[in-house]
Amino acid sequence: MHKATEEMLAKITGIRQDLKNLARKNDEATYLQYVGKHGEEWLQWFKASESAPIEELAAQLQNLVDKANPDEVVYKLFIYSILLHLTANRNYVEKICELVYDEAFSCDNRLFVFNQLKRYYLTHSHVENSKAVQKLYDDVVVEWKDACRDFLNPLLAAERDQNKIVVITLQFLGTGHAPTKTAMERIYTIGKLLGKEVICVNSKEQYTLKGVLPMYDITARSVVRDYDGVHIMSHNDYDFPIIQPEVEMPDKDMITMLLEEIRNMAPWMVVVCGDRCLLGDLCAEMIPTICIPMAFSTLPKKEHEFVAVGRSIPDDEKERLVKAGYDLDSVIESVFTFEVIKQTTTLTRKELGLPENKFLIGIIGIRLDSEVDEDFLKLLLGQVDAGIHLVFAGKFERYGKLCETVEGLKEHSTFVGYQKDILALWDLLDFYINPPRLGGGFSVAEAFCKGKPGISMNWGDVAASAGPEFCVDSLDEYPKLIQKYISNKDFYREMSEKAVARSKRLFDSKGEMEKILQTAETRKLWF
Repeated sequence: MHKATEEMLAKITGIRQDLKNLARKNDEATYLQYVGKHGEEWLQWFKASESAPIEELAAQLQNLVDKANPDEVVYKLFIYSILLHLTANRNYVEKICELVYDEAFSCDNRLFVFNQLKRYYLTHSHVENSKAVQKLYDDVVVEWKDACRDFLNPLLAAERDQNKIVVITLQFLGTGHAPTKTAMERIYTIGKLLGKEVICVNSKEQYTLKGVLPMYDITARSVVRDYDGVHIMSHNDYDFPIIQPEVEMPDKDMITMLLEEIRNMAPWMVVVCGDRCLLGDLCAEMIPTICIPMAFSTLPKKEHEFVAVGRSIPDDEKERLVKAGYDLDSVIESVFTFEVIKQTTTLTRKELGLPENKFLIGIIGIRLDSEVDEDFLKLLLGQVDAGIHLVFAGKFERYGKLCETVEGLKEHSTFVGYQKDILALWDLLDFYINPPRLGGGFSVAEAFCKGKPGISMNWGDVAASAGPEFCVDSLDEYPKLIQKYISNKDFYREMSEKAVARSKRLFDSKGEMEKILQTAETRKLWF
């Protein structure tokens, strides 16, 4: 057995008794204290085990699970969470989901685990999806609906205020946080541009620590405590109230209080910025509710709730959705829009150390470490003879290490870090390329508004933003298209014009939001 495998096994078995004691006590505060104390240590364990053969280590970890006593469910969960990160195998997602239905775990525990798996899929989009994750969340919602049934009677149109809309977010962290910025843009569009009265409620559910359990690489919610209570927030020249619970969510008393508060407000509708929002799913029982997912190319399955998906749905996909039990009447096809950004600076290639005589390809994102792998880089670097140079912007901590392991990357690429004025950077670049990923939709809008065309795989948020003319079915098509853009100036000019035209629709927030809200009112689900 490899030494690193032995060391990892020894460390895990060393905390076995701790986890048994924690499970016996079953106290949330104690769990939270333990995870806070040891979480970083577990990350170091994992890093130290990188030299161990993955198959050997995985087999030995599974052996620990197999030998564990039936009641050691917390110990098993911890090991399964390590196995998931080690192997990126969907089977361990399903084992985790199955395990947390054990009677030792609560509804809060299941919601916590769901949030961790949601985060895992966001940063590991290559891992095959599992229906077990959605079922885990759906079952949590059912439990909450049963508990809150007395507060969920439908409030009919005649009883609601047509000028009032409640917007629910899962987190609210300020304009430096992309999902919060998107939520504020939606609030501004509905309130300022469409003339509605908007009340924002931050449900604080995203990556909640309610029901926390020991798992590897936990993502914990961020909270701006200054927003606790009721405050007036501003976006551009529009002021709106925001309600943020002071307690860890979802809290039973706070949820019922918010439901009563929203019911008393009697809004015309509820708009949820984000998916799998418990408070939003509960509101849908009493008030027409529209879910606008942040991963806007995705189409979550909802009961009694509209979903505004940020793309067109082809007929063959609609047939599959119907077979899968979707109610297409609740699905609103739309374009996910962005707020127009202003360029404030100018840059030169020389300032950023970029070659003057190369075709500069931009790859932009804040999760490039998980989105860009060696195979993708090798595919692109195969085109260096055509005169390309890769430019990475955003967050990319692995860039230096990859330069050491991927031949040609150091010579034919530049990492320019985080750019405050991304439009100034796009003035210098020639082409946009999207790595295989779920998110990143705004990055292509920035490129397109500067007339820079690009390529994306035909799935994910970038594909939804870019439109089908800029998408391909396989990464193998990237090289040929890159060469065509470089060699055929007329083709480049044509696609550049189409990119600018597409960007104008991507920035038409008022028009698209108006369509979404009006469409909902015409559907049979409306009441």
